[in-house]
Amino acid sequence: MNGPLQMNPSPDALNTWRDVSFFPTAMESVTGRIWPVIILVPPMCWYALAWLINGKRGAIWAYQFKQIVDPFELAAICALAISTILFLQWLKSVRTLIPTLYQQGNLGAPESAQTEVVNFSADYKQLLHSPARFVIIGVTLAFTAATIWRFGILEDVFASHFAAVPAVLVDWLFSIMLLTEVLTFLLWSYGVGVAVWTVMVTALQISRLPRAFAAFTIELGHPDKCGGLRAVGSCCLGMVSPLLVGTGLFGLWTISARTLAMSVHDSGLRVFISMSETALSVLIITTFVTFLAPLWSIHSCMAELRTRFMTDLGHKLDKALWRIHASDAAADAEMKGMADRVNALKQLEPDIIGLRAWPFDTDLLVKLIATPVITVLGAIAKNVRF
Repeated sequence: MNGPLQMNPSPDALNTWRDVSFFPTAMESVTGRIWPVIILVPPMCWYALAWLINGKRGAIWAYQFKQIVDPFELAAICALAISTILFLQWLKSVRTLIPTLYQQGNLGAPESAQTEVVNFSADYKQLLHSPARFVIIGVTLAFTAATIWRFGILEDVFASHFAAVPAVLVDWLFSIMLLTEVLTFLLWSYGVGVAVWTVMVTALQISRLPRAFAAFTIELGHPDKCGGLRAVGSCCLGMVSPLLVGTGLFGLWTISARTLAMSVHDSGLRVFISMSETALSVLIITTFVTFLAPLWSIHSCMAELRTRFMTDLGHKLDKALWRIHASDAAADAEMKGMADRVNALKQLEPDIIGLRAWPFDTDLLVKLIATPVITVLGAIAKNVRF
């Protein structure tokens, strides 16, 4: 790999990447961007309706489906809002990824890189708009529909929240709210499917970077200590940020529910704890797989370069040491020069110059593992009886 090439970006080449539409239709554009908060529509509608009919006291009661739900739902609302913000930020970081690598010279010489950027962008757009996306969307819709059919959505105590309203009107209100929740959940699952497809395609394109650009360059002494590819690692971290928020949410739910279970004995609570722990485990595994899978091909290139660099450095250091060993009669000045060369070569060791085998540094790795580790340790601590 050669050193970085300083170049002026080609507006035409980079605009083909910036102009790629993540979502081919208006519906997918809306649901794919705000999918986390779509699911908040039904409880907000229910709350507002109860407020209008029963007043503030009735609204508070309507929003508390069970004794334990209120703080759990509050945490979920915050998590969904944060996930939406992080997902939108990640979409922006994808827009800047290729221009950043291009300007740093990681994609090779200007002439070849411009053509390859255009082809890379066209492939990305084709995959994003591929009809295959409806397979993922269909799976999420089917899963949501099956869940609705099996477990239902609304609480059976709906009518008691509006006891002062005529029974006929209650039936109408229940039907309207039921339809609202069913449609919202289906719309939410549609948005989840769109977001999952976008993440999958983007992860695939990131993994193709070393193959798509013939002169893909890793910079040995780049200040980011990631071969100049820290932007790639940061993009992948942003890609899993909603999953990290979900991990924190289910971890909080698990810890809180276990704390509550020490004083409240309820079979439903035990089922909730079991489901939260299962979801937490799945999210942790999914987060690490989603983060590391697209980086594996880049990791292979960086590891190979690191190995070749170490091998070459070892040969040079070995020659310098043997030269010193065989130069018993050399002048002091010559011996000092040879010793200085040995010391200089030792300063080029990968651990010293920061030549990593992955395109992320320690700070980014801490951000990735902090949430899962804290939640798991918290859940374990709650199982320990002092």
